Order: sequence, then structure tokens, then C-alpha cells
Amino acid sequence: MKRKWYRKLMVCSLSLLALPAFGATVPYCTDFSTDPGWATDQPANYHWDSLTETYFVHNTNTYPGYYPNRYAGVSLDDPIGSFELEWDLNVARCDWSSGLYFGVWDSSLEEPWGQGGESITCVIGRADGGHVIGFQVCANGAGAYADIYPGWSLNKDYTFKVSYDSDTEVAHLEVLDELGDSIWSSTLTVPGGGFTKDLEFLGNNVGMVGRHGYSGINPNAVFEAYLDNVTLIPEPATVLLLGLGGLVLRKRRR
Repeated sequence: MKRKWYRKLMVCSLSLLALPAFGATVPYCTDFSTDPGWATDQPANYHWDSLTETYFVHNTNTYPGYYPNRYAGVSLDDPIGSFELEWDLNVARCDWSSGLYFGVWDSSLEEPWGQGGESITCVIGRADGGHVIGFQVCANGAGAYADIYPGWSLNKDYTFKVSYDSDTEVAHLEVLDELGDSIWSSTLTVPGGGFTKDLEFLGNNVGMVGRHGYSGINPNAVFEAYLDNVTLIPEPATVLLLGLGGLVLRKRRR
């Protein structure tokens, strides 16, 4: 797999590069040069890939029931308020009606379909309109959904940037292609009067596209992708209070 290298300044301390599955500190970042030790109920399908130094994700659309849960991620020591989240993704396979939900969650990350939970997630999958990207915010039993962006390609690098302002309760997504050009952005307001639960998990749940532009179910549809360069930082003021220094990390584009 071809690699491109450039340097990027991340607000993260060296000790945060490889943390155990539970008890991670915010800011959190990993370039997957080592195993991050993320928690998962399916280690055969979600695991660190030592050859590419990425995190491999294999989602299967097992509707109905969504068992086993199919989650992978990290639990944070403290709930997060305002934040910026960034990650890279390269999709190797995406059958119709399969997909990936990645972002920040409450404890529903570890439940089937994130049922009854609250989250800010980006959706990448294959629906009736082809390869699509969606954005959604769930809170108070309600959901806010962005119009989908169609047209991403397999085996190419994409960067996803999500930010959330807890004062205005507004979330924003920007998607960049492998050249670093912005290809889509979306802004959503948290529904239902704001979050009532703590957002304290970072990771993936669900193996189907969901409501984002599809009209049926394809049981056993498969989604496979490689995650890289995951960074979660709180609002800048919080970072300054933490007194953490900067670290220059290599950012790998495949």
C-alpha cells in the first residue's frame, strides 16, 4: 500500500500514543504505530493491523437483532464537552447496505445499534445512491441527520474532521480527499434540547447504512476499512489548563 508522509502538529503527550482499552485520557491520539488496545467484542473483526500500522474494521450487516454488538473503541477517563475529532479512513470493501458509524458515544457504544443512546457520528457506507457519507447527532431520543454526500471511492484516503461546541450545541463535519481538498461539509444542531448523557466513548458501532439513503436490507453485507491517525482533543481552553505540550507526529497517507 503506497504511503505518503507529512508532519502534523497534534495536541497530545507522548504517553497517550498507546493506551489500554479503558481509562484513556483526553486529549487522546494514536497513529497506530503500536496496538492501541481498543476494547471490542469481536477481536477477529476489529484489531490492530501490524503490517499497515492501522486499525482494521470488518462490519457485517446482521439485521435483524444486531448481535453480537460489533463495537470497537476506547473508554475515556472523563466525559468530553466541546471537542475536535479527526481520523483517516481507507475503505477496502463496501457491500450494498453495509457501513461504518464512527465518532463519540455515550455508553451505548457497547450496545447493539447504540439503541437509546446519544452520539455524534459520521456514517460511511453504500446505499441506493452508491457510496455515501452521512452525519448524524442523536440526543434525547431524537436524531438530526445531514443530507448525504455521494461519490467516495474504494482504496483511497479520506480525512474526517468533526467538531462540537457545547455552548451552542452545534456539531460540524468536514471531509477531505487524499489531496487534502475539502469535498463535503455539514453542520447540525443537537436535537431534543441537548445531550442528557455523557459522551465518554470513542469508536465504532453498527454494520449497516441505516437511514442514510437505502430502501432495504442485505443480510451479511460486509464493510472493511482501515482507520488511521485518530485524534480527539477538547476545546483549546481545556488543553491549556491541562498543561500538555505539543507533539509532532507523522501522519501517514496510504
